[in-house]
Amino acid sequence: MRKFVLRRPSPALGVAFVALLVALGGTSLAAFNLPRNSVGTRQLRNGAVTSKKIKNGAVTTAKLKDGAVTASKINTSGLSVPRADNAANAAHAANADELGGLAPGAYQGKSQWALVRDDGAVLRQSGGITVTHSAGTGLYFLNFGSSVDSRGVSVTNWNSPAGAPSAAVCGGPAPLVTCPAGVNDTNHLFVGTTSTAGAFADHSFFVIVEAP
Repeated sequence: MRKFVLRRPSPALGVAFVALLVALGGTSLAAFNLPRNSVGTRQLRNGAVTSKKIKNGAVTTAKLKDGAVTASKINTSGLSVPRADNAANAAHAANADELGGLAPGAYQGKSQWALVRDDGAVLRQSGGITVTHSAGTGLYFLNFGSSVDSRGVSVTNWNSPAGAPSAAVCGGPAPLVTCPAGVNDTNHLFVGTTSTAGAFADHSFFVIVEAP
């Protein structure tokens, strides 16, 4: 019976075996070395890419398609807007609801008016108007509490036949009228009433000053 004798592999056989392993290993490696951009959205299972698998800062606005992020895709419960303490930090701030302790409506421009009797008594008015008058002079000085300069003024007679009344803002010299001391400022309006003959005489009148 013929016997098989095991012999030590020759160097050539060892080199060939190593070459075979390298070749097989390279093929296996090549199978998992994917070409660039070969994996797209079609190859990804829904839900495969989660927030935990994305590095912070990896997704920037430059990498987002216009219109890709819509309101329905945003979790609004996770959004917060810091509260601004003053109007320098926001269009609407905590202290902008009140100005100097007053509501914003207090600063809205309003017309001011008064119905003044011939003796200088104010019968009705919009508010805050006082009158200085000396009987028999036909001269009235109305304090409106703020400047009436550059505001429209209208004066008409009331309930009595008389000449056309006149009006001018105090605070002269010209172009303003120089009024007596104590009333010569732009908060005061001079009103002069006349008789039908044109002489100064006391008469009732209605005056209105337009909003600033």
